Amino acid sequence: MRAAIVGAGGAIGSAVVKRFVDAGCWVMGIDISEEALDRAAELSERMVCDLMNDKQLIKLREKMEQQNVDCIITTHGIDGSAPLSELSEEFYEKVLNINTLGIYRLFRMALPLLKTAGGSFTIVISQAGLKPEANNAAYCASKYALSGWVRSISDYAAKEGVTVRGICPGCIGTPLYYSAQKQFAASIAMPLNEWLMKREQNIPLGRIASTAEIAECIWFLAQKNVRRPILLVPTGGETLV
Repeated sequence: MRAAIVGAGGAIGSAVVKRFVDAGCWVMGIDISEEALDRAAELSERMVCDLMNDKQLIKLREKMEQQNVDCIITTHGIDGSAPLSELSEEFYEKVLNINTLGIYRLFRMALPLLKTAGGSFTIVISQAGLKPEANNAAYCASKYALSGWVRSISDYAAKEGVTVRGICPGCIGTPLYYSAQKQFAASIAMPLNEWLMKREQNIPLGRIASTAEIAECIWFLAQKNVRRPILLVPTGGETLV
């Protein structure tokens, strides 16, 4: 497999890079800056790309074509948690652009390449795309859009020989998770440690997931020509579909 991983320098992205490299795959890391890519080890290729930048997206397509990429995984995203009173239109638009629209732009660009390769396109979404969360409207909106998009596009893509799947993980020990939890705790004036304890008590498994566990799930989903769910929901039982 020749994989391109977007958000390769992030907590989930770097774990996915390691899982694919350990499996012997050729791996191209894509992120918003060189500094971010430095956090991902053992890349076969790297490229800085903002998915909302047309010129950079065209260069990315050319690089993917040159390297015969047949597997694309998007792991990037930003925290959109904020009370409605603090949710500006500018910030709302930023969350939607990064978490949702950029993925559509990438898929549209890469579809001809994936059709030729009979490839796969896997998106890291979130259980926030299946279950609403208070004080997290922008993030939930961006993730609900993705879960709906995957369900809508997967049948069309399959007829074109392309596998599209999404993963909706629950709580993972990443900087984005702790940033959001800090906002939630502050919104009800609860100490962060107390909030985190109560949060984990709501998970039937009794703990949050590791990035390595989610990377294993993504490896499972990204395989071509095998039966897999369109949406995989590893949440420790907190959210079920």
